[in-house]
Amino acid sequence: STQSTWGELEDRLQRQEQLTHEKAELARQLAAQHEDAGQRQQQENSELASLKQQLAEHQREVKKLRKEVQSARQSLAQQTKDFEAQLQQAQAKSRQLAAERDNVQKEVEVGINKQHDSLKQLLTVEQQSKAKEKELEALKKDLSKLCTQLTNEAAKSSEETQRLRMQLEEKDLELLGAQNEVQCVSDRLAGSLAEVSRLKELLQSRDTQLTRMQHEVDELTGQMDSKCTLEPNRHRAEVQQIMKQNPTCVPIRCTRAEGCGHPVLEKKKFAAPKEMSLSRFNEHIRNKLELSGDKPLSIVVVAPGALPPSEQLEVLYHHCKQDDGFLHLQYTDTH
Repeated sequence: STQSTWGELEDRLQRQEQLTHEKAELARQLAAQHEDAGQRQQQENSELASLKQQLAEHQREVKKLRKEVQSARQSLAQQTKDFEAQLQQAQAKSRQLAAERDNVQKEVEVGINKQHDSLKQLLTVEQQSKAKEKELEALKKDLSKLCTQLTNEAAKSSEETQRLRMQLEEKDLELLGAQNEVQCVSDRLAGSLAEVSRLKELLQSRDTQLTRMQHEVDELTGQMDSKCTLEPNRHRAEVQQIMKQNPTCVPIRCTRAEGCGHPVLEKKKFAAPKEMSLSRFNEHIRNKLELSGDKPLSIVVVAPGALPPSEQLEVLYHHCKQDDGFLHLQYTDTH
């Protein structure tokens, strides 16, 4: 809207200046005619005065239009500054969302590993309890047979029969205790399975939410990058801003290698955690490109010299960063 108003003001200014030139030319013609025709001197003088008055009015109108054009230019400059501020805020939000997503993934992975360990322990206890239950069942059968024998021999030894009955009651109590323990283990196992299911649903929900928010920020950043004119030193300023707001991250610029058949990344700038390895960043790019596991994907460090032995991004950044402050990487479809 401001650019359209500016253009209209420029057109009006040009028309006014053209009209002013025409009026001045007409005044000169009338002055020449006045010298040639003395009999129309009074009429032409009147017309000349009128034209001069119109010329003065047009000049005042031109000055007014010039002031309006200057005001419109200042308004456009202010809008440009506001737009650049919105771009920086969107980039900061993108980096914050990436850090939050990594933290949530780490927490959920730790929780799932703990639940898996607890589940294995409970399964082991359940197996031991079932084995003990089988032993008790076998013992109960043996005791039942022994009771039958004791009943047949009751006439011979009543005291022995009473003692064996007491032993049978003790074994029944042990069997009942074992069954109660098995029931407790089963209840704990069911609770652990429910907790694991809940954690999986939470992880899926968080991944979906963070992916959606990341896509929105990437789209906003892409629109701003396409509309803004960047200074030559803007890359270095971006790197300084990234390192200031995310001291635990590494600024990366990842592009497609020449001859690679994979799609082009919509977002080429990343802020990755320093402790992340190059192979893990490879998986991150695979997810961004939505590649299946059977398609080859390799990440190559763009550096003039030899690479360090470590795959940690912090080490690669300190050894291989470019003059613009970014660690330049390229992905290819070869191993």
